[in-house]
Amino acid sequence: MILKGMKTRPPQMASVPKPASATPSKLAARPVPWVEDGKLVNAPPVRLERVVPLRNITTPSYMEVVGLRAAKFTPPAGREREIKLSLLGEDEMARVAQLLGDPIGELRQFNLFYEDPEGAFKRAGYSVRFRLENERLELTIKGKSTTKDGISDRIEETLELPASLWEALSLGHAEVSRLVRRLLEERRLTLPEDLDPSKLELLGGFTNTRYVYRLPGDADHKVELDCSVYPNGVACFEAELELQDRGGTMEVRSKLHAVFEAAGVAWRPSDLPKMARLRAALSGTDPK
Repeated sequence: MILKGMKTRPPQMASVPKPASATPSKLAARPVPWVEDGKLVNAPPVRLERVVPLRNITTPSYMEVVGLRAAKFTPPAGREREIKLSLLGEDEMARVAQLLGDPIGELRQFNLFYEDPEGAFKRAGYSVRFRLENERLELTIKGKSTTKDGISDRIEETLELPASLWEALSLGHAEVSRLVRRLLEERRLTLPEDLDPSKLELLGGFTNTRYVYRLPGDADHKVELDCSVYPNGVACFEAELELQDRGGTMEVRSKLHAVFEAAGVAWRPSDLPKMARLRAALSGTDPK
């Protein structure tokens, strides 16, 4: 197989750094926001606070927020199907959140991407990401995606790793090729022939704050509102909903569309991956 309710506002978000005033060609973007001169500074802690009330600790919704998904919530193995929408700033995000009701979780995510210097992974539509979220570190390989009616469908394989690897990964000192090969071997998968894990190098990283809500009228689906801050200080806002199966897709889409319509926020499918935004932040170019 080839690896191809409605009264509360969202939690107060941390202040977002303002974009640099320099022209794009002069942006002094660091590859990883929490690394300076080859040393970790303001390093994200391995343990991050969970804000879900303890009384909900055994409920499926709590388990999903912290990454311990019950079988009924697990999407088909090896694939990710989601609705991803662009939000024009914090105000639109707050308006959508107000219609979604009380958040069931807040996650702080730290993301690192690795890429080969020749850009073979990029051309093939593949990405290699490490993410630290709460106490968990994961390696994710994503394949080329297809988008139809605002719903993206792509190959995705994930491997949980020891959180102790985070520092080496942030500094580009980890044996990434070995970790990638381990994931492939465990899933019995292969990459296209021209993609060589041994050539992967640290590209850069960004932070993301994710607020998780239940989709009104749907016990199985969650809406995630993201505020991502890139190395050049630019913040981007998105809404995501991961589809659990192929049945009832249009019904789920209609429920989310109704929320956006009631909030007075336009339905803007986003086909720009976060990795593309990271590349633009690092190169000082327009992500479009």
